[in-house]
Amino acid sequence: MMVRNTVVSTCDALDPVFHDTQRDAMWTWLQLEPDSHIHPHYFVVINEACVPVTAACFQRIQLEALKQQFQQVECFRESNFIYIRYKVGLLFKRLPGTDVWVTPKDMVFWAQKLLQLNTMEALIERFGYDLITSFHVDLNPLFMHNAFPKTHWLLMR
Repeated sequence: MMVRNTVVSTCDALDPVFHDTQRDAMWTWLQLEPDSHIHPHYFVVINEACVPVTAACFQRIQLEALKQQFQQVECFRESNFIYIRYKVGLLFKRLPGTDVWVTPKDMVFWAQKLLQLNTMEALIERFGYDLITSFHVDLNPLFMHNAFPKTHWLLMR
């Protein structure tokens, strides 16, 4: 679903608890090699499932290629963790000047990598507040009720 500049993911969630998940396109693409050591050093977190992986597997995962293949996937790397979220309801928008779709959570990672903008403040300075605020604001007219009741409650105080 796309509204103005925001896209809401509608793909099926990846959940390794389900027996047939290993045949899912994302799992096939990732080809994870689980690490069986007692104290693993590298991890791939897919949605809420943390999978310990070998160093070779961790180094092989190319996040740029993952974004190209699946587009509306949230992914970023932090030290020895790779975080991947690929499920229904994530809010995406195209990072200006690129072909990469980002969420609020992976926006700074991709801005650093592709635009050499290292902070949220640098992103705001370059593209304005609309870039970061329009994720939810774009969807507000579609709600039949107040989507953010805490804000409404705070205003009434």
